[in-house]
Amino acid sequence: MNPGGALNTRPILRGGYAAAFLAVAMLLPGLGAASDAMLDILRSSASSPSSGLKAEGSVKAPAESFATRTGDVILGTDRLLPMAGAAGRQSFAPGSLASRSLAVEFFPDAYVEIVVASESRPDPNTLSLNGHLPDSDLSTFSLTVTPETYLMTFSDPNGVYLYRVTGDTETGIGQVTEYDLRNRPAVIHSTPLIPPLD
Repeated sequence: MNPGGALNTRPILRGGYAAAFLAVAMLLPGLGAASDAMLDILRSSASSPSSGLKAEGSVKAPAESFATRTGDVILGTDRLLPMAGAAGRQSFAPGSLASRSLAVEFFPDAYVEIVVASESRPDPNTLSLNGHLPDSDLSTFSLTVTPETYLMTFSDPNGVYLYRVTGDTETGIGQVTEYDLRNRPAVIHSTPLIPPLD
């Protein structure tokens, strides 16, 4: 208790200890603002519409197709695969992306923020991320990146669209397709096909 109601202004950490503590806190996952920053990994490239699209971005597809539109996107591969060494080859970042938030923009009007739930590296040249929306554990996000290509999918049971993105890892350029699940054809279970015996 301080007489006169004055606040205690004595520092808890003095000198170099405070600076060292702050530096360590910023580097540890889960502490400090540096690890909480949103990682912007996918952006719509609206300036270059995909071939075969109408001006509003709808797909020329058969009536039975449930694809509604396609577009060009760019994956921020430099954030997932920083340049390594003098050879200029990309390699996977050593840090974990688990529990990080990712910003994903499929189209200018279709943006989601994803929380990475798990990360795996099935081999040294493959990165796989799985996640969901912050407020929906039933939504699904998946991203698999190899040195040559990447594949991303997203769906939310509270929404009506499914997104699928494929592209080239070296350039980051890819194509997104939006599917309207309300127009999905009915799943009909047929009799199993049994291969003939030789």
